[in-house]
Amino acid sequence: MTKDPRTPIRVLLCEVASLAVVLTGDIQWWVAIAVLTLIPVFGLSDPTARWRLVARRASAWMTVLYLLFFLLDLIVLSQRLIFAIVHLTFYLKLHTLLHQERARERSRLHLLCVFEMLAAASMTVSAVFVFPLGLFVLLGTLVLTLEQTRPQKVDRRMLRGAVVTSFVVAVPLVLLAAVVFIALPRAAYGGFRLGGLTGITVTGFSEHVRLGDFEEIRRNTDVVMRILSDETEASPPRWRGPAYDRYQGGEWRQSMSGVSALPRGRRGRFLLDRPTSASHARSEVFVEPLDTDVLFLPPGSASIDTTERYVFVDVYLTLRTGRSGRAGRHYTVSWRHLETPASSPVGGVERLTTRARRLYTQVPESLSTRFHELAQRVVAGATGLEGARLTEQHLKTTYGYTLQPPERLNPDPLEDFLFESRAGHCEYFATAMVMMLRARDVPSRLVTGFSRGQANEIGEFEVVRKTNAHAWVEVFDPQRGWVAFDPTPASLDIEQLARVGILLQGIDTLRMLWDMYVVAFDVERQRGVLGRVSELGDAALAAAYRGFAFLRRHALDLVLLIVMALGIWVLARTRWGHRFGLGLGLRFFAPIRPQSSVRFYEKLLVLLSRLGIDKPIGQTAYEFASQRESDLPGIIDLTLLYYRARFRGEILSRSEAAYAKRLCNAIRLAALSDH
Repeated sequence: MTKDPRTPIRVLLCEVASLAVVLTGDIQWWVAIAVLTLIPVFGLSDPTARWRLVARRASAWMTVLYLLFFLLDLIVLSQRLIFAIVHLTFYLKLHTLLHQERARERSRLHLLCVFEMLAAASMTVSAVFVFPLGLFVLLGTLVLTLEQTRPQKVDRRMLRGAVVTSFVVAVPLVLLAAVVFIALPRAAYGGFRLGGLTGITVTGFSEHVRLGDFEEIRRNTDVVMRILSDETEASPPRWRGPAYDRYQGGEWRQSMSGVSALPRGRRGRFLLDRPTSASHARSEVFVEPLDTDVLFLPPGSASIDTTERYVFVDVYLTLRTGRSGRAGRHYTVSWRHLETPASSPVGGVERLTTRARRLYTQVPESLSTRFHELAQRVVAGATGLEGARLTEQHLKTTYGYTLQPPERLNPDPLEDFLFESRAGHCEYFATAMVMMLRARDVPSRLVTGFSRGQANEIGEFEVVRKTNAHAWVEVFDPQRGWVAFDPTPASLDIEQLARVGILLQGIDTLRMLWDMYVVAFDVERQRGVLGRVSELGDAALAAAYRGFAFLRRHALDLVLLIVMALGIWVLARTRWGHRFGLGLGLRFFAPIRPQSSVRFYEKLLVLLSRLGIDKPIGQTAYEFASQRESDLPGIIDLTLLYYRARFRGEILSRSEAAYAKRLCNAIRLAALSDH
C-alpha cells in the first residue's frame, strides 16, 4: 500500500470517472462491478508486489489480444461503437493503473478519465450526472495541483494548500462544465422525455399529456430524429408514439398496462405484420438521446430491424424496448404505402374488450349540454368512420391554428377552445374530435408522435424536430382496426419555425454522417462500404480475400509459430537463455525495475570514493548531497531521483533514467576537475 497521498486521490478520480459511466445505466452489471472493484485493487497495491509484476506482463500480452476482442465486442456483443470504446477505455485504464509509477502513464490515465466523462455525458440525460461531474472536476484539479509538486514529498501543509487551491479553481470550472456537459446537451431535450415502461411524468409526452404542453414543445427546433429513406420523395406522413385513453380536467392519461414480446422473423427482424409480396419502403432512423423506450414508427409498418434484444408492444399498440434510449437509438423499419393507413404500427385487427370499449367511449361528466348539442349537430346521425370524417372536416374548416391561444374565458380548456377562443394547437383539435366522437359512442383515442419532417437538401435525408411534435386521433373500426384522423388545419407558423438555413443543414449532415459511419456502423453498412471499396479497387479486395484464405489454410502453422515464439520468450527469461544470448533481443522491451533504478546512485558513490570523496557513515543521502551541492552541482536532484526509486518504489521512466545518467556524468566531471 503506497503512502503517497497523490496515489489514493488519483485512484478516487478514476473511480468517479468510471462511476459516471456506470450511472448511465447502459453498462452490464458484471462489467461495472469488475471495473469498480479492480480500480482500487490495481491502484493502491504495492508496486513492488510480485503479483503486480506478473499482472503487468500479463496485461502487456492481453493488450494485443484485446484488439481482437474489440472487433468481437463491436460486431457481436455491444453492437454499438460507443459501448465498445467504453469497454476498451475500461481495460486501458486498468492496464495503465499497473504502470502509474511513470509520469507518462499517469498523464495517460488522466486523459482516459476525461474521455470517460465525455462518454458518460453523451450517454445520459439524467440530472444525476451533475454529482459525479462536480466531484470529478474537484478531484481532477487536486490531482493536477499535486502533480506539479513532484518530486517533493506531500505533507499535511502542502495537501491542505492544494485542497484549498482546488476548491478555488474548481468552482468556476464546475459552473463552466455544467453548461457544457449538462445545460447544452440537455436543453435540446428538456421537457421532452418520453414515458417508458416505468413512467416518467414530464411535459409533453409521457404517461399523461396536459392541454397546452405542445405550445412549448413546438417552439423548439432541436433535432429529435434523422431519417434516411430509399424513397425520400414519399416519406411517411407521421411517426407514431404513445396513445392515451382517459381524459379528465384538461389532461390525458394512460389507464391500462401490459406488454407482449414481438416475434422475430427468419432474418432476425421483428415482425409487425404478416409477410406479403407487396413492395416495401425502408427508412433508417437515428434517434437523438431521449430518456424513453418508445420506438417511433410510420403507419403501414411491416418489420423493424434493431440491435435491441427484445421489442414489446403495449396495449395501445405502441412499440417499446424496455430500455432507455439515453445513448441514442438506431433502427430500420420497412413500411408500405397505404391510401387510408391505419395509424397503429402493428398489423391485424384488434378486438375491443368490454373494459377497453368503456374507456375509449368515456366522456367527462363536466362537459356541458352545449358541447353535446354541438357533437350531435356535427355528426348529424352518421356513425363510425363517416362520423369521424364529418367531425374532422368541421374542426379543420371552422377553427384556427395558433401557438398563442388567447386568455381563457371558460375554466374548461376544451369548451373554451370550442366556444370562446376557437383557436388552438394540435392537442386541442385532437381532444375535441375524440370527445365529440365519444359523445356519439364511437371508440376513439388521442395519439402523440411526430408529423413528417423537413428534407435536408445537402445530405438528402429527413430531419424531424421538436417543431414536428404532433397529436392526432385514432378511431376504432371493427373491420379495419384503428384508423388515423388528423383534425388539425395546416399552419404557416409551423412551416416558418421548421425552416432552417443552409448552415444548419450542413451541421445536420455532418451529424448524420457521424451517426451512420461511427455510432451505428453495423454489419450491413460495413458490407456497403466494402462494396463501394470493391468498385474502386477489385484487386485490393481480392488480395484481402486471398489473405484471409491463406490464414485459414495455414491456421495450424500460425498457431505453432505463436507457441514457438512464446517458448523462446520464456526460455530467454531463464539462465540458459541468457547464456545463449536470447535475452539480448528482449532487453529493450523489459520494464525498468526498482532494483535497476538505484544502481546509478550506487555506481556514483563508488566513483566518488575512488576520487577521495566518501559519504560519512550515519549521514543520510540527502544530508550528504546538501553538503556537496556547491562543489558537485546536480547531486541533490540526483538524490531526489534516488529517493523516489529506493524508498517510494517508483519505477523511473526512460527519460528520467536518461536524466539521471546525465547528472551522474556532470557530477563525475565536477569531481575530476577538483582533483
